[in-house]
Amino acid sequence: AVRLAPEHTDAHVNLGNALTQSGRPAAALEHYETALRLKPAADVHYNLGVTLSDLHRLDEAEAHFKAALRLDP
Repeated sequence: AVRLAPEHTDAHVNLGNALTQSGRPAAALEHYETALRLKPAADVHYNLGVTLSDLHRLDEAEAHFKAALRLDP
């Protein structure tokens, strides 16, 4: 789906989720960041925060969690 519609936010989020759940959080980051550029949304910030937290990048994760709360308290 990402190859056929690279501007489709949900496709990037879904691929990021699949990569995260398959133990490839570093690979998921690219797709979450792309989704965020396409459509800044609370759920994308949240997913990115969780992935960054898994990678022990806690300051960056916290920034995304705060952004998610600002967009959807």
